[in-house]
Amino acid sequence: MSEMKSIKNENTPFQKKKTLRWTKLFTILAFFYILWVAIVILGIYYLNMGYRWSYFSLEQWVLGGCILLGIFIVLELIFLLITTKQYTSQTQQVEKVFFKEKQLHVFTYPSQAKGGIFSRTYIPLNEHTILRVRTQMIKAEELWQQKNL
Repeated sequence: MSEMKSIKNENTPFQKKKTLRWTKLFTILAFFYILWVAIVILGIYYLNMGYRWSYFSLEQWVLGGCILLGIFIVLELIFLLITTKQYTSQTQQVEKVFFKEKQLHVFTYPSQAKGGIFSRTYIPLNEHTILRVRTQMIKAEELWQQKNL
């Protein structure tokens, strides 16, 4: 019986790091922009310095911040859609495995376990699907240690 292939994409970690880097940059820029607007408010209303020192009026700074924040949100949504689309296209490529004319879904615990002795339990979910639970009973390292004794 063949096992279901695991879903892996070599580009996904790089894509996630790249997206995370952009998200951090957007967050830092937004933080400094909000800090700058707070300084402008402090200078205009509390220190009575007027608008000339900040180059734009307070309304223009706030409007610019809203536009900038809107652009950041749109870019974040685009990044989210790109990574979601890649994940869904990968999940559709998994070949279906059948057992006794029913679709078989395999769950292995622990998921990274390779080698050793596994128990197999078949659980009928409905009339069309079966869940096979593979649980590692003895690790491969323990088997080799017992054999060497």
